[in-house]
Amino acid sequence: MDNTSSGFSSFANGGINKYNQKPEWAVSNSDEPQTLKISGTYELPIGPNKKYFSNKGVTGQILGGWQVGWILDYEAGTAFGVGQNGQPFPNGFNRPTRVPSVSLSTANYNDARTQFITGAVKTIFNPAAFTETPQYTISDAKRNYGELRDPAFYNESLNARKKFYFGDRFTGILQVDYFNALNRTIFQGPDTNLNDSTFGQVTSTSLNSTNRQGQVGFKLEF
Repeated sequence: MDNTSSGFSSFANGGINKYNQKPEWAVSNSDEPQTLKISGTYELPIGPNKKYFSNKGVTGQILGGWQVGWILDYEAGTAFGVGQNGQPFPNGFNRPTRVPSVSLSTANYNDARTQFITGAVKTIFNPAAFTETPQYTISDAKRNYGELRDPAFYNESLNARKKFYFGDRFTGILQVDYFNALNRTIFQGPDTNLNDSTFGQVTSTSLNSTNRQGQVGFKLEF
């Protein structure tokens, strides 16, 4: 919980009503209820100086020297709020009015995936949960709502290394890296401007969403 999600005023709007700060005290933009990050490496017990096929002959060279690594990142979606056009004097922005009889919840972002595949319009939250605040009226809607969440972030990066032993002095290392190994698509959050025709809809993927990428490298150590 916080009353602004940035310590720098240039990156954060002020409260819409200085005489009522209660709506500003809300779940933070950076709130992630669940976060799991796992990383590690494992060297297979095969090859020279290992438990199995420890010789430096053909079997040890071919079967041994393998190492695998992984970086797994799973983050729940962050909270957000909604806005509208217009500005009650003297503030530079306003929020729509919350309709308490309509429940708030975030739909599965697989709906957005279906929208991009089939063209059928899907909404991530119910647009009827908000109505436009009349001109020259200050809304008391919250800055953020815990029930409204951006898409979760899932990413897996993997690598494999193979060592080659060229006598006692030289070692070659072949490494293959894959980023976003499962080729996941990360969507942007839904349109949060009540006055837009796409209010509540996901219209594009994230700028940080890249397709699976791989690279291969080889180095010689001596």
